Amino acid sequence: ESDEIEKFANNVIAQRLTRRWSQTELAEKVGVSLQTICRLEQMQRKPSLWVAYAICKVLGVSLDDMCNKEYPIPNVATRMVGKRRSNYERT
Repeated sequence: ESDEIEKFANNVIAQRLTRRWSQTELAEKVGVSLQTICRLEQMQRKPSLWVAYAICKVLGVSLDDMCNKEYPIPNVATRMVGKRRSNYERT
């Protein structure tokens, strides 16, 4: 399960940055708070099924693909994901 959550979080980042959207823009399109997107991307929160579905619908990617595929993360995000992973491992 944590593997799928990590893939989902990384894929949200990858898909968002591929579209050049900020976290705020994604949150507005999905209809959730900025805090929800931030915590999801930092793996501090598991998305509810509704939130996961809404994100996938906005991004035009299936939930199955978001949890199982590994979309390439643009270089600008690589440092952020590495930092998040280090913080996550300490807790």
